[in-house]
Amino acid sequence: MLTKLGGGGFKEEATAGTAETITTSEMGLVRDFTIALEPNMQEREVIRSVIDSLAPIKGGTSCAVAMSLELRNGGTAGTVYNPQGDIIESLGFDESVEAGYKVVYKGRTDPSGGKSITAKGFKGGGSGKYVTVEGVRGNATLTFKSGQVGLLAYDGKGPLKARGDTATLATAKGEDPPILISADMWLLEHHAVLYEDLDGAVEVLKDGAASNQKFSIGFTQGATAQKVKKIRLNLTKNGTPANETNGLTLTVETDAAGDPSGTPITNGTATTIPTAGISTTATWVEFTFPTPPTLAATTDYHIVITGDYDDDAANSISLDTDDCTAGNQVCKYFDAAWAVLALKNISCQMLVATDPTIYFDGVEIALNNEVTLQEDPGGAEGWIYGEITDRNIRLSLAPLEKTDALTDFWGYLTAATDLFLGFQLGSTAGNIVEVKIQHCKVVNAGTWDDRGGQVTHPIELHLEDGSDMEIRLR
Repeated sequence: MLTKLGGGGFKEEATAGTAETITTSEMGLVRDFTIALEPNMQEREVIRSVIDSLAPIKGGTSCAVAMSLELRNGGTAGTVYNPQGDIIESLGFDESVEAGYKVVYKGRTDPSGGKSITAKGFKGGGSGKYVTVEGVRGNATLTFKSGQVGLLAYDGKGPLKARGDTATLATAKGEDPPILISADMWLLEHHAVLYEDLDGAVEVLKDGAASNQKFSIGFTQGATAQKVKKIRLNLTKNGTPANETNGLTLTVETDAAGDPSGTPITNGTATTIPTAGISTTATWVEFTFPTPPTLAATTDYHIVITGDYDDDAANSISLDTDDCTAGNQVCKYFDAAWAVLALKNISCQMLVATDPTIYFDGVEIALNNEVTLQEDPGGAEGWIYGEITDRNIRLSLAPLEKTDALTDFWGYLTAATDLFLGFQLGSTAGNIVEVKIQHCKVVNAGTWDDRGGQVTHPIELHLEDGSDMEIRLR
């Protein structure tokens, strides 16, 4: 048998621990794929008449599944690309589809009980061998390096289902994986998190007649000036908004007697977002400023969101709102003039960076899942499936060092600053890989290092809530 001939198939199980049939449609391109048989040998420590020990008895056999996967999409935006999607789900992620736009994999609040997969490994080509493992769940480290494809190093466990001789199933080449190049990687501060208690209460933007043409939320910048990189709103698309030109526009405006002035501040207009890109389920949507505008210290501002589509409550965009007490920032809406929407606020996140240009060579994300085999005498080989019983997500980066006045990583550690990390591979619809990680904190701002003669400042971040991590394929 030739070592370079073989392959791997992976399929989501309808019932955890019940093997699925692997066909050519479940075959994926993977690197360094191995399935290691791990027999549970029962040692016989009995009293005997001779010094030599008795041969152990074979118990059930479990398997360790290992591989490296090139992250990519299948060529059509908003269409699930398997078997990659099934593999990601088995790491403790839930899958949601926005048809025609994106597929999102979001970390489960409780990673146990998520999807499991059947894995089938082949070796030897036309006349070779196979091993099938059922009930596989796993751990992974995701590595993204500048100028390279994104890699997911997988390490899973499950009971042995079957093994024997067979020909390797064919594997389709598919799309080339995108690389991390000509793209932003952001490490930003959650400068202001304005009411993100997502309870389902909404206000509809352009719901009909002359009401709700715009919404705004007011805020006062603190004692230090900041540059805004992104503003995130929690939005939902209702139906299909019609006759759209610009979609959604977000601006930052100065204050005029308590109302938005109607004039964006310098660089205060974010890139417009088409409504086709908004999910039909509540999702954080990012409005990015091509050149970050500066918020002057102790100055009043308003964030204004405008819709450019027909007035129609059934075909529109809804904004998440929250109840607030008197004296808090209030949401206002347009009905011939600005008016207070009493005791309501818009869910909003403002992301800032003292210096918006932090240079990275990449990021490593270690899920640190702990996978335990669930024992069951009625299951295959004495086990039924692997189960994720613990998780400790860590992120490692090595940005170029700058002065504390620009980016103070030690300060982030000391102050337990709430941070947001995001980046994207590729730019062609149907083959874009995007990662969003919010609400993480620096837990180690290590010693200086060197990269090509330049000083780097390696840092490690901790993500306390795994549901704050998303992998988006679009």
